[in-house]
Amino acid sequence: MDSANELLDLVRVHRFYVAILEGALGYCIPVPQEVIQEQSNREPRAVLSAFLQWLGMLDLAVSPSMVRDQLQATRHRDSAEALLRYFVRKCSLNDLDRDKADCVLGFLCRHPAAGACGVLEKFPCQADQVHLAAREFNLEIERILAPKRAGELPAEHAQLLREYDFFFQELIDFRTFDQLMDCGILSRIHNLKKSFGPSFYHPQVLAMTGVFNGIFGMRFDDLFLAATRQIKSFAERVQQEGMSIMGRVDGEVRLKHLTELDDEQILGKDYVGAREDFQRVSSFKKAVDKRHGPPTPQASPNGASSAPASPDASGGSTSQSASVTTAFTALQTRDEELKLKRTCEQIRAFVKAADPRVCFTVPLPRITVSLSLPEADAFRRDYGQEKSFRTRYADALVSLVTAKVCVSSERLEFNEKKGSAYRWKPHADSILYLMKIFDALQDQTNELVAAAQQRGLKEKAEALSAALTKLHGELQLATQNLQTLS
Repeated sequence: MDSANELLDLVRVHRFYVAILEGALGYCIPVPQEVIQEQSNREPRAVLSAFLQWLGMLDLAVSPSMVRDQLQATRHRDSAEALLRYFVRKCSLNDLDRDKADCVLGFLCRHPAAGACGVLEKFPCQADQVHLAAREFNLEIERILAPKRAGELPAEHAQLLREYDFFFQELIDFRTFDQLMDCGILSRIHNLKKSFGPSFYHPQVLAMTGVFNGIFGMRFDDLFLAATRQIKSFAERVQQEGMSIMGRVDGEVRLKHLTELDDEQILGKDYVGAREDFQRVSSFKKAVDKRHGPPTPQASPNGASSAPASPDASGGSTSQSASVTTAFTALQTRDEELKLKRTCEQIRAFVKAADPRVCFTVPLPRITVSLSLPEADAFRRDYGQEKSFRTRYADALVSLVTAKVCVSSERLEFNEKKGSAYRWKPHADSILYLMKIFDALQDQTNELVAAAQQRGLKEKAEALSAALTKLHGELQLATQNLQTLS
């Protein structure tokens, strides 16, 4: 972009900021004489420096919510496009600048250019629809930023972009506002955006972020308003039944707190500034549910349960050990689970420490393990105690790969020792144990594959199916080896 066009953008951003601040203060903003004099300079390059310094100061005075409200009030798309180009050129890693760019993206996504089709006209219910909307919005972003050409998005950030798939699935699975607040998704989304660093301003990241912001905003508002309606309805009913305005609903929550709830005022704030209010609404909702019982949970859009399996130390499901026949003693079962856990930790440690470009070949003491991109990513991720679809997906991949590696290792040991009198037996027993937990792993994986397919997560369904097929193939080879025993 040449200096003249850049200067035109800065003038638009300046007018936009000044309008915000003058509206808030109620009087005209005194513009520095240096900036006024520089604007009369015919050489654009000489003006840019003074303008950028002045706008840098105004940036400190203008909050993200001010940008959002001003865009919503004026609907000036030219200002929004100039703001986006300004933030992309600035490429600031400051949270406030990134949040303001977020607000601009949300506006541009929700308010398409004249004659253009809105990418969020219908609420996407599947991941492939989100990616389609992001591709369409990416074309609009590139048009706005032209003729600026972005380089290739770094591989690690392209992989990081896939995290939005998991966030989207969580968003679809939420049935109530308190579920959304309890899972900590707001801070996790913030951390994801921060993790991109300068790549946050890459068109691909901007496009996906803008689409997700639009989807998140719609879903958040729907759940929030449903919660406040329930709270107000409860407050109205108990008042009619004669409850005192200072009466306790639950713990420290009183009826007065519920009646004073102002949902419009809370939604008028930015998400960061209103986080305490959102937590308060969530606690009110829980108090109301506790008093009269929670509403019947709605089925998720894909018909699948939103409750994830509980992962155990080996990275699998707690139901796996329960499915093993009592032919194995408690001590044997514990030993086999420890082997699985140790193998999982060895692979995870290597993947996390290795360069992302060469982490797909894992050297273990007896064998070398080849990982696919989704498998390596599953070992790299650590979702802690988070309960979500992405946690179940990663746990399932880790369990399948770990089991396959253990089968391969035990099969190698068995083949080396099958000519001995008895040294082969512990390895044969280990293979039999892994065969017995395979049924539980298969059932768990098939459920996740079906859920992923219904949700449009085709790549994840394929990754799970491929990992299951590889484990099954390794078990078939182990069975053939065991049958060679006389």
